[in-house]
Amino acid sequence: MQKLYFHGGEDINERDAQPINEQAFADVGGHPGVLIFPWTGWFTKLPRQKYRSVMKKCFKELGAENVGFMELNDSQKQYRAKIENARFIYLPGGGITYLVDRIEKRGITSLLKEHTGELWETVQDLLHFVASMP
Repeated sequence: MQKLYFHGGEDINERDAQPINEQAFADVGGHPGVLIFPWTGWFTKLPRQKYRSVMKKCFKELGAENVGFMELNDSQKQYRAKIENARFIYLPGGGITYLVDRIEKRGITSLLKEHTGELWETVQDLLHFVASMP
């Protein structure tokens, strides 16, 4: 059974959601491949590469086998391969409306649904709900 973790307000520099992340890693086998959608990253105060390196370090220290990033200019083939190789998908906070829009416009919604089944429908509904909040 797949599990879904939602936690907000994490300061990845401070690792203040460490127990939740540790449990999530344990639930997916301890050393998952991690895929990060950094498409809201410019909302952070850190420069883009610094933000990515902080996220990568955090997940590697948790025991991730590898940490990859979805790129806006990836091809559909690359999107599919990255999703299929991930056991842990991380959607960082920031501009959720931008994230939802980019996932939908690039046809990634169907790939995520193939990979996660009905779970993605729940994620999508929650993302739309959060994006609609003032």
